[in-house]
Amino acid sequence: MGDVQATIELSNPRQPQLHPLEVNALADTGALMLCIPEHVVVQPQLDQDSLREVTVADGRVMRVPYVGPVSSIPPASAWSPIPAAPTFPTPW
Repeated sequence: MGDVQATIELSNPRQPQLHPLEVNALADTGALMLCIPEHVVVQPQLDQDSLREVTVADGRVMRVPYVGPVSSIPPASAWSPIPAAPTFPTPW
């Protein structure tokens, strides 16, 4: 079975004047949190809420910034009747 990927738009509901950021996302059915790289956190000006302990795929336990809030929608070009690497793991 192959990877499931989708293009989504991430935005910061606390900063509505900022344009959404279009990103390619890899779906992980076993994930409990959305993990996004630091450059994605910086662009929509997401605020750090706290540090959280997470276990990554190779079994390592890390303390990482928990940021948000984040809004996510498929980009306008991807609307259809069917809903559409841990550098900086971030739950949403």
